[in-house]
Amino acid sequence: PDGWRLPRPHAAGSYTDLLFFGHGHDYRGALADWRLVAGEIPLSPWRSTGVWWTRYYPYGEKTWTEEVWDGFVENSLPLHMVVLDTDWHTHNEPACPHNSQGYKWNRTLFPDPPRFQKWVHDKNMSLMVNIHDQGLFDSCQHKYKEVMLAVNDSGWQTNASLLCHFESEAWSTAVHSLVLETGEDAGIDYLWTDF
Repeated sequence: PDGWRLPRPHAAGSYTDLLFFGHGHDYRGALADWRLVAGEIPLSPWRSTGVWWTRYYPYGEKTWTEEVWDGFVENSLPLHMVVLDTDWHTHNEPACPHNSQGYKWNRTLFPDPPRFQKWVHDKNMSLMVNIHDQGLFDSCQHKYKEVMLAVNDSGWQTNASLLCHFESEAWSTAVHSLVLETGEDAGIDYLWTDF
C-alpha cells in the first residue's frame, strides 16, 4: 500500500510469475500494455550517451583537474561523465576494514570533495562513483551512528559493521537521505553499483 516492495516467501514453488502479451504485430499496443505493468519508461539523461572517462587508478582531484581534464581540453575533446572507480573511497583506515565499500571520501586524493564535485559541475559534466553496496557499512562511514539508529540497530555501541539491506525501506531511506544526498556526497550524480 505504501509503494514499497513486499518480501515474498523463498520456499520452492511458493509463487510463479507469468507475463504473456499476445499482440501479434501490434507492437505499439504491446508497448502500451507493458507500460501498464512496468510503469512509464524514463528518458536516459543526455550525458549517458556522451563521452565517459574512467580508469581503475588512484586519480585524485589534482590529477583530474590538471592532467585528465587538460588532456581533453588540449585535444578539443568533449567529456560528459566523470566516473571514479574505487579509489575515491577511504583506504587503509583501521576503522574502515572494507576499503572499497561505503561512501567515505579518500581525503588524501580528494581533500575537499564538495569542491571537486562543484568543479565537475562547473565544467558541465556529471559525476558517477563506484560503490560496492553488497559490502558492509563500517563505523568510519559518514553518518554511521545516524544510519544505525535509523535502521534500529544497536551495533553502533560496539562500532560493529552493518550489513547492506537495500530490500529494506529503512536501510535504503537511511543511506540515501542521511549519506548520499547530504554533506560531502551531495554532489554525486550517479552511482555505479558494482554488485
